[in-house]
This record gives sequence, structure tokens and C-alpha cells, in this order.
Amino acid sequence: MRRTLVTLLSTLLAAGIAAPAVAQTSDSAETAVSAASEEEDRVAKARAMVKQAGLFNESRTLARWTTPICPKAYGFTDEQANQVEARVREVAQAVGAPVASGKCRANYNVYLTSEFARTLSGLRATKKRLFDNMPINRLEQIANSGASVFWLYDIKGEDRRDITYASVVIDRTTLAGKSIGTMSDFAAYVGMAEFAWPSGISPESILQAFSYEQATNQITEWDAKLLIGIYRQNLALDARAQRENLISAIAR
Repeated sequence: MRRTLVTLLSTLLAAGIAAPAVAQTSDSAETAVSAASEEEDRVAKARAMVKQAGLFNESRTLARWTTPICPKAYGFTDEQANQVEARVREVAQAVGAPVASGKCRANYNVYLTSEFARTLSGLRATKKRLFDNMPINRLEQIANSGASVFWLYDIKGEDRRDITYASVVIDRTTLAGKSIGTMSDFAAYVGMAEFAWPSGISPESILQAFSYEQATNQITEWDAKLLIGIYRQNLALDARAQRENLISAIAR
């Protein structure tokens, strides 16, 4: 049975992943050394995860939604579309991202398509500004690369960077039996923060659900920690401080 994100986040928050760490004492030197080693391993894993996710460069701070999210799924059956949209809303609410209420204008679009290249071209036609820095033949290269997914964002601001639009495109022809649950989790996760494409993150993350046969098929504990850390981040801090705070939050 799939564990709901709300349950997972409740468990993580109850464990205090976003709270200051409290030093532990032990009469056993061996236990203390083992605990220290495990902590070092967690920090190293968290640091690698943040780097591979491509959330920062030298000076670029984190981007996240402060504009209310209004999800819309295209190319799915009505039942599937409802599931995808509900999952986006659930994940957003669970991590603290704003969600639009009532009738709203879609700004978080999820496409399931059998015409991957054509859908990418359509995005370029409707969101031309987002592709200004992309070589003219880059979309063709992406479409012919064997990629199963593509995503992009519109981000406003410099010091405080707000995601105002996200599109996630999934190639129906390369799904190889992936469930609607996996598609929903992937779509709900990748649009929540500014992840680099293509993702170089570990197969243990939902971001690699369509890249590896044995990859995870749902949002993991470490995935959840990453998003919680992003949405609890102090946006007034510089990129370096944000990065170190995020690594610390994930590693706890």
C-alpha cells in the first residue's frame, strides 16, 4: 500500500527534522563512534543529493512557489487527471507551498503525450521567453535523446525567487508499465522546486522514476525531507547559507 505523503511528513516533522539537533550522550564509546559515523554518512548523502538536484549555483538562491499553485493535467483520462491534480495539491499543502482555491488559472501543467517532440515544440511556441537561452536545435536533441520526461519553470525575482509556472511533460510511449501513482508522485514532486534537467540525482529519488528500471516509484523519505527543507528555508539568506541549512535539514 502506498504510504500517503501527509503521513510520511507527519512522521518526519514529529521527529524534528527541521529543528535544531540535540547532542546525544552514551556510556559506550563504540556506540558514540558508530553514531558519529552514521551522521557523517547522512550529511555526505544529503550534500550529494542537493548538488545532484542542481538547486544552487555559486550565487543563485533557492526558488519555490509563493504564487498559489493551480494544477492541470492533460492527456490523461478524467479519473487519472483528477488523481494527478489532487496529488499535486496534496504534496504542495504537505510541504507548505501555497495552493489556489476554487476556480483558478492553471500554472502547474502536467502533460502525458504520445507526441513528445510535438508537445515540447508547443511549449516553446506558447512559452517562448523561457527558451530564449536554449539553442534552436536543443528541443530536437532532447526529443531524440530517449528522454521520457522534461520539465521547465518560469521564475520571477532575483534575491527572492518565486516559481510562477511549471510544466512537466511525460512521454507515454516510454512508460514501460509505470503506474498512475508513480506518474502522480513524479509530477507532484518535480514542479515544486527548481530541479535541474536532466536530473543527476540518485535512483533512490522519485526524480529518477523514468530513468532507471529499478528506481523508486514514489516520493521517498529523503525526497520529502528535501522539499520540507526548501519550504522552511529562510529566503533572506545567501545561496551558501541556504545550501548548508538544507543539507542539515535533510541529514537529520
